[in-house]
Amino acid sequence: CVAKTIFFRYNIEKEFGVQLDTLADVIAFVIFPAMIIIHVSDYNMASIVIACFFVFPVSRNTVFSNMVHFTSSNLN
Repeated sequence: CVAKTIFFRYNIEKEFGVQLDTLADVIAFVIFPAMIIIHVSDYNMASIVIACFFVFPVSRNTVFSNMVHFTSSNLN
């Protein structure tokens, strides 16, 4: 595996990896479940509202935790 053979990495690569991981988390744990909720309930308005109340706080929390990690890693 190439990732295991490269010991020296630049800081920008680590930061990009954290950003990419956060994007994957938002898609897997926020967007996809909201789409399932909307699809299963046949696209009615209540399911869209429930999905929005699910998407906004969870994605904000995920991005906030990413920013806390990003600022704490820059302080060191």
